[in-house]
Amino acid sequence: NPIRILRYFRFFGRLSTDPHAHDPDVLEAIQQCGITLQDVPGEKIWIELKLIIRGRFAGHIMRTILEQRLGPIL
Repeated sequence: NPIRILRYFRFFGRLSTDPHAHDPDVLEAIQQCGITLQDVPGEKIWIELKLIIRGRFAGHIMRTILEQRLGPIL
């Protein structure tokens, strides 16, 4: 399920104590599978993005999302 990519970031913000503590293997997998997000309806993407923005480390997480080259897909 491609929406799990964004849910990873949402729950990372909720559970992590360090905004930079992403597992490099997870980020690599996100880069490889990120294109699958284009199959997700925009409404579902927007719901997840709103929750990410409202959560902790929002700036860091959004930067990480963009570093994974997900910006054009979102």
